[in-house]
Order: sequence, then C-alpha cells, then structure tokens
Amino acid sequence: MKKPNKILAAGLFIVGVTFFLKRSKSGLPDLWEDILLGVGLCLELLGIFTIIYDMSKLKDRKEKVFGRFRKKES
Repeated sequence: MKKPNKILAAGLFIVGVTFFLKRSKSGLPDLWEDILLGVGLCLELLGIFTIIYDMSKLKDRKEKVFGRFRKKES
C-alpha cells in the first residue's frame, strides 16, 4: 500500500483541529464547524482515492488543459 499523501494529511489535520476547537472552552460556531468538517472529510476521501487509484492520467489531462490556457494568456 502506498504511503499517505499531503491531501489526506491536510484533511486529517483540519478534522482534528475542528474536533479540538469543538471541545475547547472557546467553542466554534456551528456554521464554521460544519464547513471545516465538510472540507476535511472531502480532503480525506480525495486522499484515499488518490492512494487507491492511479492519478497520472488525470494529472496529464490537467496539464494539457491548463497548458492551453497559459499559452493563450501570453
């Protein structure tokens, strides 16, 4: 199995900080808590997806598309 990537680590960090702030005395407004948990969960799922599947095709396609836009801007 591949090692965890930066996306998964960022998701775990965001969820961990959110749970810590939720339990602390300062608290966290419900809206921000839900937003941070949602973003963290999405990053975790994306990180797990990139570990399981080969993302090189997606990276190549992204370079092609954004490379076209970069050439037009110049």
